[in-house]
This record gives sequence, C-alpha cells and structure tokens, in this order.
Amino acid sequence: MGPWRLPLLVAALAGCLLPARGCVMCDPNVVGALNSLETDYLPGHLEAKHHKNVMKRVKQAVEAFKDLPIDEDSYMGVVDEATLEKAAWSLLKDLKRIMDSDVKGELFVKELFWTLHLAKDNFASYAAQFQKAAFCPNKCGLMLQPLIWCSTCQKQVHSCRKSSNCGGERAGRSRRGWRERGGARGEIKSLKRSETGDSQQEKAGRDQVEGGWERAQNRERASHSNPLFPERKVKVHQMEDMILDCELNWHKISQGLTDYSFYRVWGNNSETLMSKGKEPTLTKTMVRPKDAGTYRCELGSVQSSPATIIYFHVTGPSRPPRTAP
Repeated sequence: MGPWRLPLLVAALAGCLLPARGCVMCDPNVVGALNSLETDYLPGHLEAKHHKNVMKRVKQAVEAFKDLPIDEDSYMGVVDEATLEKAAWSLLKDLKRIMDSDVKGELFVKELFWTLHLAKDNFASYAAQFQKAAFCPNKCGLMLQPLIWCSTCQKQVHSCRKSSNCGGERAGRSRRGWRERGGARGEIKSLKRSETGDSQQEKAGRDQVEGGWERAQNRERASHSNPLFPERKVKVHQMEDMILDCELNWHKISQGLTDYSFYRVWGNNSETLMSKGKEPTLTKTMVRPKDAGTYRCELGSVQSSPATIIYFHVTGPSRPPRTAP
C-alpha cells in the first residue's frame, strides 16, 4: 500500500467531522494534564506573554501524534484501549517529570517540546506493536474488536472476518445455510460513523483507510483458505469422559459473542443439537463405541454469521491386529 498519510484523510473530512485530535488527546487524563500545565505551571515558570503561543504549539504537537503514515503493518488510524492507555500514561509520566523539575523559561520550553517529540515516537512504536500483535488477532472466524478512531476519538466495533474454518472443512447443510446468510462473502465491516448524510469527501477519505484494512484482511483470509485448521481429532477410551473444547484465545476479548452450540453430525450431514449455552466445552461421560463420529461446535455472534466453527472427529482406541491361531 502507498505511503498515505492521515492528514490527507483529515483534510478530506474537515468539513464533516469533529476537530481532529491526536490519539492521546482521547484520554481525559492527558487533557487534564495539559490544562494543569497551562493554569498551574506556566504562571510561575514562563513570562505571561508567551503562554498563549506555547500552549497553542503544545496542543498542535500532541494532535500531530496521529500524523503517521497509513501502513497496514504499523498504523491504520486506530488503536485499542490498552494501546491508548499505554501511550497516555507514558506522556503523563514525562509531563509530571518536567513539572516536578521546576525548570523555567527557555530551558523549560526546549525540554517540553523535546519531550513531546519523543512521546510521538513512543506512540508510533506502541501503534506499530498494536497493529502487528493485537489488531484482529483471530487467525480464523469472526472477531468483533472495539477500536478507537484517532481522528475523532470515537470508539466503535470493527469486524475482523477471517476464514470460517477453525477446525475441519465439511460440505453440508449447515455450511450451505451459513453461506446463504452471508457468512462466506468475506465482507469487511469497519469503523463507520453512525450519522447519516455523509458527504462524498468524507466517504472517500474514510474509504482510503478502510481499503487498507480490507486488503490486509483479504491477504489474511487467502492465507487461511487452505485446510490450515484440520478437523480436530479426539481419541477416547470406552467408559472414559469425552471433552470437546471449542474456546479460542481471542473469544474472551471479542464483543458480540452469544452461545456455543454443539452438534452431532451424522453420515448424511444431518445434525442433532447436543447442547447450547455459554460453556465452551461439551462433556459426555462414560462414552461408548456408538459415541464415535463427527461433532461440530458453532459459536454464535450478534451478526448474521457465526464467530467460530470447529469440527471434531472422535475415535476410540485402535484394535490390535489379530494374530493367527
């Protein structure tokens, strides 16, 4: 993707969106700290005639934290709440250090703006870490991830839609029905404002950022289109307990998830519902040979498609070869 920069997007949206803010300005503690700097610290440490200009430059410097190249590997104009808190805490710590040092005059101004320069570099590092490790961390399925849009501080839910295959790929009524409901279209639902009447400029600017997300996720889905997640094989002995675990590590941090449903899948691809609820595991005690076969788990979501589908192939112990008499 080309080196698009967020100021171009902000310029396109300027007539429709709220005044642009840097991501750290979305944290009320940062806003409070800057207000305290202006009202409590400047009066005793800088000539009054410089106050207005210095604070104007400070706010511009903090808002410029969002002016990073739009790149799917480092920054896409959004962060999660944990990344915002980390960046805000780092800036607050540095501002407190300056105010505790009691530095004054020109030295204070130089140290303040050098600190803001370093803080922007820190934010870029945190944003890149988020983009690489925490943005849409699901390797399969549908994750609904709450994100913060840096230019407006709006918190909305982004649909991280990857390959539906989280364990086993079977053709049958259940998967056809899911496709009919739209689950296999690969649709990307990204952060959008809830207001109606968006201008053409706003839509064009927003589509630039969302287009980068879509290209990144298309590549991710393509990498999982092969049977990377094979049917899970479970071997149990007769009269033991069978436990099928459907939980994936990103389920706990996803929003909009509903119930885990476990089905017994028969040879003609018909299914029998065995359990439904918040419990991610199916336990069947004292299994018998008739319990061997295929099972399917489906985790529902508030959207029209399921969040996770996993198939389990349950077998008993292999019979030892017969020996000749």
